[in-house]
Parts: sequence; C-alpha cells; structure tokens
Amino acid sequence: MRQRRGNTIMSMVVLLFLVGYRAGLVYGTSPLRSTPSEEPSTPAPVRLTLSESIRMALDRSPEIRGAQQKVEAAEAQVAEAKSGFYPRTNFTNIFGLVPRARGDVFFSPDAGDIVIFSGLGPFSKGDLEIVQPLYTFGKLTNSLLAAEKGVISEQAGEEKTANAVIMQVKELYYSLLLTRHIADVLSEVKKGFEEAIKEVRKRLREKKGKVSQLDLLKLKVGLAGTTKELQEVEKNVAVTRAALQRTIGLPPTVDFDIADTRLKPEKFDLKALQDYIQLTFQHRPEWKQVQAGVESRKALLEAEKSNYYPTFFLAGGLQYAIAPNRDDQDNPFVYDEFNYLRGGFALGLRWNLNFLTTKARVRKAEAELAKVQNDLENARLGLPLEVTRAYLEVKAAQEELDAASDGRRAGRSLLVLTFTNFKLGIGEAKDLFEALAIFARTTTTYYQAVHALNLALARLSNAVGKEVTTLQY
Repeated sequence: MRQRRGNTIMSMVVLLFLVGYRAGLVYGTSPLRSTPSEEPSTPAPVRLTLSESIRMALDRSPEIRGAQQKVEAAEAQVAEAKSGFYPRTNFTNIFGLVPRARGDVFFSPDAGDIVIFSGLGPFSKGDLEIVQPLYTFGKLTNSLLAAEKGVISEQAGEEKTANAVIMQVKELYYSLLLTRHIADVLSEVKKGFEEAIKEVRKRLREKKGKVSQLDLLKLKVGLAGTTKELQEVEKNVAVTRAALQRTIGLPPTVDFDIADTRLKPEKFDLKALQDYIQLTFQHRPEWKQVQAGVESRKALLEAEKSNYYPTFFLAGGLQYAIAPNRDDQDNPFVYDEFNYLRGGFALGLRWNLNFLTTKARVRKAEAELAKVQNDLENARLGLPLEVTRAYLEVKAAQEELDAASDGRRAGRSLLVLTFTNFKLGIGEAKDLFEALAIFARTTTTYYQAVHALNLALARLSNAVGKEVTTLQY
C-alpha cells in the first residue's frame, strides 16, 4: 500500500513536471532556453481563396509593376510637355586667368609687354539666357495633348495586364481544384477495385459465388490502370499548385495551398448578348487604349504640321564679365570682353525653313495615324465577335453542366447498387468493373463541366473587361 502511494506521488510529480515544462515552452519560461527569440519560428501556412489569390497576384505581379512604370514614364512626358509653356533658362559661367591690362585705348603701360602671361589675374564670365515662347501655332498644346493621351493609353495597358494576371490565376486555381477532384475520384475507384479484388479472392478461396480467375485478372488490370492514372494526376496537382504559387508571387519556401476544397460553379446572372457588347466598349482596356492611341496620333500630326510656321518668342538675358587686373573701359565703342555688364529683352521668331523635311515628317505622322485608325476599326469589329464567342461558350458550358449533373447522380447510384449486389453475392464482377468505370467517367465529366463553365465565365469577364460573376477581388 505504501509502495502504491509512493508510485502515485511519483506519477503526479512527473505529470506536474511535464505540464510545467510544456507551459514553459508555450510562454517562454522553459529553463532549456534563455529567451523566446532563440527558438526558430516556423512561418505560418498560407491558405488562400480565389479572391485572395487574385488580390495577392495583383499586388505582387512583376508584369503589373512593369506596366505601372510605363504609366510613370508617360506621366513624366506630360510634365516635360507642360514645361514647354514656361521660360527656357540657360546659364553659363566660366573662370580663368587673363594677363594684366592697364590704361585705355589711347595709352597703356602694358602695351609693350612681350610676355603674355605677365601679371595674371582671375577672370569670370557669366551668360544668363531666358526664352519665353509666345505663339507656336499649336505645337506646344498638341504635344501636351499627345502626352496626356499617352498616359491614358499606358493606364489602359496596365489594366489589360491586370486582366491577364487575373485570367491566369483563375485558370490555375480552377485547374488545381479539378485535378484534386479527379484524384479523389480515382482514389475512390482504386479503393473499390481493391475491395472487389479482396472479395473475389475470398470467394475463389471458399469456392462461392459466380467468380473466376478471369474476373480477378480484369479487376487487377483495372486497379493497375487506376493506380497509374492516380499517380499522374497527383503529379499534375503538385505542378499546378507550384505554378499558382509562382503566379501569386509567393516564394517556393512558403507552405502554400488553396483554401477551397470543392470546385463549384461560379454564381452569375447571364444577361443578353447585346448588354455584354455594350459593356465591352465601356470597360475593355484594349478599346480605351486604341482610342487614346488615335487621339494621341492626331495631336502629334498637328504638332508636326505646326513646323511649317514660325515660333514667336520673347528673349532676354543678362551677361557679365569681371577681370579685376584689367581696367574697365567706359567708352561704349571700345569692345572689352573681360569687363562688361549688359542685359535686356527682345521679341524674336524662329522658323525652320526646311520644308521638305517637315513634309516628310508630316507624311510619317499621317501614316502612323492611319495605322492606329485601322486598329481602332479592327477593335470595333473584333471585340463584339470575341464577346459573342465567349458568351456562347458560357451557354454551351451551362447546358453541358446540367447534363453532366444528371449523369453524375446516375453513375453514383449505379455504383452503389452494383457494389451492394456484389457484396450480397447476387452481382457479377464484370458488372462492378463496368460500374466503377462509369462512375469514374461520369464524375470526372461533371467536374470537367464545372471547370469548363468557370473558365468560360472567366473568358467572358476578360472579353467584357468587367467581372460577370459574383466573385469579388
């Protein structure tokens, strides 16, 4: 009795020690470590929904960052174009040494010096030039308009890049869910083959039921084929997940996976085709881009035409020169390039009379304008066609999904009934083999139909330039 009580007390001591030790691990008071920072921290797993994956991809995509940098460059061109309306100012200053010069134009004690470097002294000369454009026949305003339209074009290009990233994330996310569902179906079929093989072996051993070695061989063939397909699908799952992780912008060391476990049809309310075509010309970035391109080229053409005319400007400035070792000449008819101070303003014009060169540049601008106008017309005709194709794909995918849903239910019911009959000994092995194959085909077809519908909706959203489902990101 005393020994049992001693053992109980010892067990309680050990239990209390383990509890206290675990508490120390949790709250950082363990005697086996000095500070919490000494224990390596494991990064938390990242599990993302489709919406979260899209948002993260938009934040981290290097393609979008590149498009944003193009927008910034276009905005800098706008700032440069605006600066043309303000005075252009230049200042030049030089320093040096000059020989001494005393006296004036009539007498100088240094006139007979032979050594030109005698009496060297400091010398400084400055030239400030200011030119303010007054009238350019539209050159500055059209250059600014072209730059502003360039910003709109690059912003549309950034939106286009973002839509491409969204489309890529959707494709990979839906494909990952699809391959996992197919892997689950194959795993279930594999399990069915294994149970059937076990049952057939049992009946052959006990010599019961209508089974034969041929039935066993067929089931083994089915199991081998299913196992091989399952291995291939599992490899595709790993590859697709890695591709999605890269697209999102997560490093490969992060424990990443998707949060969704079921591939479900996205919720949507399909409108009339003309409604989507109208939305396309309101939201599609390609349409905005080509429109801005036409306006920009028109402005550049007008800017080139303005080169036929002169530019009127107001010019002014200040010039000075200082040489302390040389006497300043007060006579205005005596030119002294080392001591002076002068300034003033005057009206002027600058006219490029190389009209052949100007004509060639105008023709080039006209050709570039014609090209983007042709792109605009192609977009006017092509975008509705693209939307129509995507719209019809959605309708066809919806019909296929409805049919696949019925087939999936029938395939599962057939498998349950056949497997039950086989277990009861009133079904044949070949019927079970066929039921497993039908179940795998109908279930896979259903998930493929869901995948096709979601991708069709994604393509319609991309064609319209606006999300057509209830998906938020």
